[in-house]
Amino acid sequence: MIDGDSAISPEVRETLHVILDAKLLSAKDKIMSDARAAIDATPDLPQAARDRAYRSLDFAMKMFMTSEPRRPEDPFNEVGICSAHPKMR
Repeated sequence: MIDGDSAISPEVRETLHVILDAKLLSAKDKIMSDARAAIDATPDLPQAARDRAYRSLDFAMKMFMTSEPRRPEDPFNEVGICSAHPKMR
């Protein structure tokens, strides 16, 4: 049972942070990619609206970057985790 920070060893806490940070970064990347694809897939979108949408995405990405955890090259390998999912290898 985990009843506070002292219940988790520092090594386990670090591993959990690496895993959760990797999942957060992956989700951010997917959201931004999906948003750009949605803009690109809307051919009748006026150019002004398209430009505004891309500026909004750029602003959101800057906000993500200021609060983003460090991004290891291979976060799951860093903690000795392998995934069967091709995107998570």
